[in-house]
Amino acid sequence: MRWRLSASPIWLIGDEWSADKGAAMPHRPHECRPSSECAANGGEAEAACRASPHPPGNYHRPHGAHGGQPRESVVPVTVNNILTSYTSCTARRRRRGQERDDSPNDPFGGVCMKKARYGLLDRYVNRANRLPRGGAYSVADHDVVLADGTVLKAAHYAPTGRARGTLVAMTPYARTGLAARFTYGVYASQGYHVLIASIRGSFGSGGEFSPMFHERDDFRDVVEWMREQGWYAGAFASIGASYLGWTQWALLSDPQPDHKAAIILAGPHDFTQFHWGTGTFTSALPVWAALINVQETRPLQSIRYAVTKAASVHRLLRRAPIDAALHEMMPRQWHWLKDRLVHEIDDPYWKPVDLSDSIDRVDIPVLISSGWQDLFLPQSLEQFDRLRNRGVDTAFTVGPWEHRGASGGPLQVAETFDWLDAHLIGTDSNRTAPVHLHVTGADEWRSLDYWPPATAPHRLHLAPGSLSDVPASGEISFLFDPADAPTFPGGPLLLGGGYADDTAVAQRADVFVVASDVLTADLEVHGTPIAALDHSAECPDSNIFVRISEVDAKGKSRNVAQGAQRVSANGTAHIELTPIAHRFSAGNRIRVAIAGGAYPHFPASPGTGENPMLAVERVSNRHTIRLAGSSITLPVAT
Repeated sequence: MRWRLSASPIWLIGDEWSADKGAAMPHRPHECRPSSECAANGGEAEAACRASPHPPGNYHRPHGAHGGQPRESVVPVTVNNILTSYTSCTARRRRRGQERDDSPNDPFGGVCMKKARYGLLDRYVNRANRLPRGGAYSVADHDVVLADGTVLKAAHYAPTGRARGTLVAMTPYARTGLAARFTYGVYASQGYHVLIASIRGSFGSGGEFSPMFHERDDFRDVVEWMREQGWYAGAFASIGASYLGWTQWALLSDPQPDHKAAIILAGPHDFTQFHWGTGTFTSALPVWAALINVQETRPLQSIRYAVTKAASVHRLLRRAPIDAALHEMMPRQWHWLKDRLVHEIDDPYWKPVDLSDSIDRVDIPVLISSGWQDLFLPQSLEQFDRLRNRGVDTAFTVGPWEHRGASGGPLQVAETFDWLDAHLIGTDSNRTAPVHLHVTGADEWRSLDYWPPATAPHRLHLAPGSLSDVPASGEISFLFDPADAPTFPGGPLLLGGGYADDTAVAQRADVFVVASDVLTADLEVHGTPIAALDHSAECPDSNIFVRISEVDAKGKSRNVAQGAQRVSANGTAHIELTPIAHRFSAGNRIRVAIAGGAYPHFPASPGTGENPMLAVERVSNRHTIRLAGSSITLPVAT
């Protein structure tokens, strides 16, 4: 079977897909339909619209088509239909004041899906994840009343037959629909009850949308509601990636006796760093806010952001003031977004989103997964190290992924089911070691008892035009223009990150670039590289960005690790780069690039000492690095 995405409708007939352009859809007044034109009229106008011979969004079936017999459950599938099927069904249900929609089954797994089924999409998802054929499941929407009276919406994915266990998650994203079917349907089809609650102000949930500030209490109330349901068997595991990983740490801040396991994929425990990194605002939050801004009203725009690597959002970081540009782009998000821009990293405002204390309270098995180019990798490693040092049953997987890749894939799904089988059901685990990681450069997967393995520091000193084994003298300087910050492609971005060709960076006059001699033997590095830079700037409040790349025999450079730090005084800055397990190959060179900024990773320092998100004026800033006290230290495996 081949899948093709096109502008032409594709028809879903039961479990059969057809691309017959001549097929047409009979008029069904209460169908979950791709168009919301009738629904937009409301009341009597809506009823009249739906009763018309050819209402908007339906397709007229010519006389005699399909042998004169109407087809049942025939729904046109276009890109927009797929993405909006959830939203339209939910909106219609709200207008009717119904708990559930009375329309026929939504083939995309939205809240219209009352009848248990196992369709083509489920078969595809299970096969893509190398799982056995699953079983049918249904999806029902519920109201969950919190302690303060706020009503959250939650979707229950219920398997038919005997259940294997219960999974729970809290999300700001769609709980039903195509993407949700990919994410949660796979577990329901394999026999798990899955309860997905939407956070305040999202997808029909009550309350004001203020992400990251209510989940600690709200998630606990959702679990209390779940305990009252007849299908709950007395034990559950939490599961989820990214934001859904953070909500798990929120739940784990108050350990529950029936919480038996957690699976946290690319999930942070401290969202302060998501906003302010190591002192300067990151591009991750504006990109995330832009995705949130369109996910319920313009879902196609989410795809455009992904395809274009959020270029339109990143471009806002070149404007001044940035806060005004963000307000212009997404005014509906401004009520919560504005506070995130004003309060800098050391402000007590951020205390509620720092769940570091949860790591010290956890006493259940936790599976953690990340990617070498994931923006939350340092936090995932901290979680694993702290849990392991406390003797908590934990495991860590890290692959050659950026954030989206680290958030799910066949390997993560297989390890998730193995973890659930071992710690929720009680079967033997197939995992052979706590650490499962991919060594980039060598392209090898390894199983280890701990990470990093034994290493020895290998120091490379900055020198004019090269990296040297001995300290050099002198200094170099470059002028950083905040209106034209150098572009560093790839790296740990929310969208558009990963490994990339960064050869062109060396051509810029405002980037200091040095490289080692050609390596005569492989050099394998495990751990966190450290840059020590004896640095000064005309405006001491500035940013320093450092990237390590590998240059092949043809001169092509590819990023390996990077780090940044906002400094407020002249002197030696110690910058931790992103952790790596990487083999630099013989015949290649190690390259180090240093700059005063890195588009699109974070906004440029304005050169005035002001908050970079609020600054109106920007001035150029000259940076100087004294070579004698500057070096890069690599932890080389012994």
